[in-house]
Amino acid sequence: MLTGGAHQTVYSFAVRTEQMLDFAEMTGIECVVIDKNTNPVQFRNELRWSHAAWK
Repeated sequence: MLTGGAHQTVYSFAVRTEQMLDFAEMTGIECVVIDKNTNPVQFRNELRWSHAAWK
């Protein structure tokens, strides 16, 4: 995500954020939520920590 944007995106009114997060957890995939409360600097740092943890 830091190198040019998401590879997969989802935008749906039929599925709530909580449902997407639950699905991601069940399938073992990463899911990040970008909304009006997202701080870009903090978000970038959290992605870096996540990447380091999954290496």
